[in-house]
Amino acid sequence: MYAYGRFGSAPLPLDETHLNRPWLRQASMPLLAVPSLLALEGDHLEGKGTMVSALMFINAVVGAGVLGVPRAFAEAGVGFSVLFLAFLTLVAYITACWFIEVQSRMQALVNITSPTLTEAPSQTHSALIKQVTTALENRRTLPPPFGSDFQIHHGACVFEIGELCAVFLGSAGQHVWEVAVLLYIYASLWMYCAVVATTLVTLMPLSFLPCAGLCVYRVWLGVLCGLSLPLCFTELVALVRIQLALNFVGSLCIFVMLATSVAAMFILPCPGVPSSPHIPYIADQPLFRLPGFALLFTTTVFTQMGHFAIPSITVIIKNKRSIQAALGGALVSTALLYALLGSCCALYFGDEMRNPSILNWRHFTFSRTGDRPLWLQILCTMVVAAPIFTISCAYPLYVHALATNILNALPVSVWRLVCAPEENGQLVGQAWPPLRVKLAARLLAILPPYLFAFLLSDPSDIVMVAGLFGFFIMFFIPAALQYTSIRKFKAVWRLTHIERTPFHSWHSSLIVVGVIMALALVGFVFSAYETVRHLLQYY
Repeated sequence: MYAYGRFGSAPLPLDETHLNRPWLRQASMPLLAVPSLLALEGDHLEGKGTMVSALMFINAVVGAGVLGVPRAFAEAGVGFSVLFLAFLTLVAYITACWFIEVQSRMQALVNITSPTLTEAPSQTHSALIKQVTTALENRRTLPPPFGSDFQIHHGACVFEIGELCAVFLGSAGQHVWEVAVLLYIYASLWMYCAVVATTLVTLMPLSFLPCAGLCVYRVWLGVLCGLSLPLCFTELVALVRIQLALNFVGSLCIFVMLATSVAAMFILPCPGVPSSPHIPYIADQPLFRLPGFALLFTTTVFTQMGHFAIPSITVIIKNKRSIQAALGGALVSTALLYALLGSCCALYFGDEMRNPSILNWRHFTFSRTGDRPLWLQILCTMVVAAPIFTISCAYPLYVHALATNILNALPVSVWRLVCAPEENGQLVGQAWPPLRVKLAARLLAILPPYLFAFLLSDPSDIVMVAGLFGFFIMFFIPAALQYTSIRKFKAVWRLTHIERTPFHSWHSSLIVVGVIMALALVGFVFSAYETVRHLLQYY
């Protein structure tokens, strides 16, 4: 479905044919990111090395959820958080590898059903899927695949995850994937609206208004909605260029947060926080807090998820055999970043850690008297204000991506309802989609996140909701695909190890699939219960 970003998450660059396929874009919009719309410049992104591909996957994983990691660490305890993050990173790597294995099995099916096929353009995907599905149903006509059939060659047809679901899980599984991704995108955009509005309230509280607090937040939310409506109906090339420059700003903000929080530990205790009496000034808090586990679980799921970018990485990486190395290196790198940022901030700010964490830099100082030199004021203001610019620039990119997904997801008969009779003929012609349909899809992408943010503004609560949808993307769908693809290969050919691919490893077995599925189910039920219980406190 996607291709992706950072401090939030933006789509990776893909070739133009990929941009026209459903569910091909990134779900979490970035505070920092290189959007897939760069692909409009051509398909020069194919044939990249392992390191470049890993960096692109990092860009897909590190999303706006990074701003909530310090608060999650403070809630659950630093020791427990680091250990759980390491465990979840391992599980995320395993489930990501399952997508690669299923992709390899799909390549084998395509090779034995279309042996003369050397390259499959995107417009042939539906025909190939139908052909493979029919062949699986008529088992006797299929010759067994050889080892070379499982290879994912450069220029080969790479299928999106929704298409893999259609083959191995049927239409029901495909719909579950698409709905989970759609809801995850909406939840991500919901969080970005809330983060920007909350930041604006902190910087400009509009004290001249007769209201305060939540009322001012909703005023800013309305202003943002009004500004985003015309912005999201414009062409995106200029926004892509601006977003590239803002990547540097977001990276600098993370560095400033790390550097200042570490430096402060050796200068003075955090005001209002019980801390150790001597250097380093570390907040007094337990290393393990069970009540914060639900927030930690959903936050780490939300922040370590780039699984929808895997088909894109498969396309661009030159050495297909090193895909797993690229994914593993990227996930370890993001885990180290989260562990470092979350631990440093939580150890210094303690229970005063806010969400989003940038708000702790609103009055940050190294002086016991509260004095702040000009250079520190500039740095802190940049940290607090950075999401306003980075998110505001990236937001239209993700609205357009989401609108395209909505266009592809809904049948033409639905769109006929929003078109004038004279436009209906264009729905199946070269003019698809007509302007009215585009505007309707973009409004469906823009307005719901603002409505949700109007009702609920706490980023921690929003991350908990988004993390629930992430369970399907990171755990349930990968496990279901791995299980059913293995079972189907064994059922069709009844040969030992017929399901093994060049990417086979210790985590490929059905036993591991069952263990992770069981753990994920328990985690989902627990997180869902805690999320619902927490949200009911507002009513």
